[in-house]
Amino acid sequence: MPRPRDRCRLHHLVGGWQDEETDTWPVVSSLVRAMATTHLGGGRDVVLPQYFARVDEIAGFEKLAREHGAGFREVVLLDDREAAIDRFNRRAQGSDDPWIRHHHRLIELGGGPVVPSPVGAVQETYELLVDALREPISP
Repeated sequence: MPRPRDRCRLHHLVGGWQDEETDTWPVVSSLVRAMATTHLGGGRDVVLPQYFARVDEIAGFEKLAREHGAGFREVVLLDDREAAIDRFNRRAQGSDDPWIRHHHRLIELGGGPVVPSPVGAVQETYELLVDALREPISP
């Protein structure tokens, strides 16, 4: 089964993937479909560690599986917002992985880090905000 980072490496092979103005997903999506088709054609399972928000994308992969006589399962892993944000931020700490750094850069360009603000946690939220404001601004 491919690891999530392996899928990210596919993006690295497409020119312009680090440019936030360039939409490389159509190219990567075509590669993913071709690879899945080859794998299914060989009688092997395919796991796509990717969230697909559009129903047409999900339906397309389901159709591809059915065309090759394979079953199709859709599973979404969820966590609460604060835990997901914490994992996202911890992943980047000290990481030299260009894919992880790229996504953190996109968050910064969109307005900076997300600060969780639970109901009633005024002091804790203030401290997190102060910490976020101490972080250097990207050029």
